[in-house]
Amino acid sequence: MERVPLTQNYKGYTISGDAQPVHGYSNNWCAATSVLLIREGKLCIEVHRFQDRLLAYDDEDLTKWFGVVPCPNRR
Repeated sequence: MERVPLTQNYKGYTISGDAQPVHGYSNNWCAATSVLLIREGKLCIEVHRFQDRLLAYDDEDLTKWFGVVPCPNRR
């Protein structure tokens, strides 16, 4: 069963939090954020991607939540 990443809408964009494995550490995940623009016809464009290697945890679900919260330059 595939886990669905956390998402929230903001000013017409979809912000998606995810967890990316930290290279060299088998059980650690770093927070990642993708900002997506979704249009009619299922067209999806990633307009921004951010990863914070300082936000690394051994809990994948917690890391995904932090991927949504600290989105930079959000106004």
